[in-house]
Amino acid sequence: MSDVKNSSLATDLVSYWELEEASGTRVDSHGSNDLTDNNTVGQAAGKIGNAADFEVSNGEFLRKTSPTGLSPSQGTYASWVKWRSFPSGERWVADNGIADSGIQVFTAPSTNRLTGRGRYVSGYRSAVWTTTPTLDVWYHVVYTFTDTAVTLYVDGAQVAQTTFASSPIFTNNRDFALGCLNNGASQYCFDGIIDEAAVWSRAITASEVSDLYNSGAGIPYEAAAGGGTIITNAMPILGLR
Repeated sequence: MSDVKNSSLATDLVSYWELEEASGTRVDSHGSNDLTDNNTVGQAAGKIGNAADFEVSNGEFLRKTSPTGLSPSQGTYASWVKWRSFPSGERWVADNGIADSGIQVFTAPSTNRLTGRGRYVSGYRSAVWTTTPTLDVWYHVVYTFTDTAVTLYVDGAQVAQTTFASSPIFTNNRDFALGCLNNGASQYCFDGIIDEAAVWSRAITASEVSDLYNSGAGIPYEAAAGGGTIITNAMPILGLR
């Protein structure tokens, strides 16, 4: 599999952010959910091309208000992630906000264990990786959720799953954010780098997760005809932090 766009991974793909931009709006390469820059998210070398660089001290995050399809009733959130530190309560993916959050992916306070959590009618359901990520190392993280299970994959392999009696997830379609808990302010912010972030309106398969990871190399959204990678909105790395 050479890319996402021309493979089975394009099925039910809602949004894909390559995060190549040096600053400002991050374009949705697949859908209509461009992300607005809040507090000047920077740029760093990514897993594929460039990536978004978040500084917790500045409360930086990317947000889409009134998104289309980013709070699905079942789905997948995926990206490459590199942590610089573990701020207490940080969220690097969040939809809907504090009081009625739907989906969040974060490292848990005190333990720093990677957690994918969904708010269901029957209560919160979480999948927790019992290993603490190592700082300054790239990880490929995928969180899938259905009405009966939440599952967490790290570097192409399933590391945690919680199953439960059928229950619908909250899908009130409030704002979506990368880099902070999305409540319209810079709270519970992430410190590190995010690349190649995507949302599906289905739980992608374990085989597709492995394809995305690609033995640690990753795959681009769209590959060039000659076998390279098409980098949209590419700019020189300015102000690398």
